[in-house]
Amino acid sequence: MFLSVGCVQFLPFWIDLSLFCSGYFASQIVSGSSIETDKEVLLQLKSYLIDQNKVNPCRYSAWNDSSSSPCDWPEITCDGERVTGINLSNCNLSGNISGFSNFSQLTQLDSLDFSQNTIGGGIPTDLSRCSNLRYLNLSQNLIGGELNLAGLNNLS
Repeated sequence: MFLSVGCVQFLPFWIDLSLFCSGYFASQIVSGSSIETDKEVLLQLKSYLIDQNKVNPCRYSAWNDSSSSPCDWPEITCDGERVTGINLSNCNLSGNISGFSNFSQLTQLDSLDFSQNTIGGGIPTDLSRCSNLRYLNLSQNLIGGELNLAGLNNLS
């Protein structure tokens, strides 16, 4: 049995709240509000795509942890110090992207292009939480299932 109080979920034994709520562990939480968060999310996306596409890794294979900013990576656009666009069109992507659930961590993302690939499966539900997204291109793929874009009020 778990008990949830404030920012902590308790196991059935005593835990010092000050360690969890003070900020000691808060630095481990991904907040989605910095270029470092953007970089971490893009590296997670790269890893996910490589798992799905072992033969044709495409341009995202150049994304690396040693780079100081993802704004220097191919197919990534930035506005100032935040990632605003990902363009992986015509990249021979296949597999299923519905298992990647961190797009909304890219809080300034306004453009996402995965067109002209052979991506199958459904749309990640997390995508509907990308409130700044203005351009979304998933055309010429094998995507099926429900398309829930209820939270994407800025699409044009």
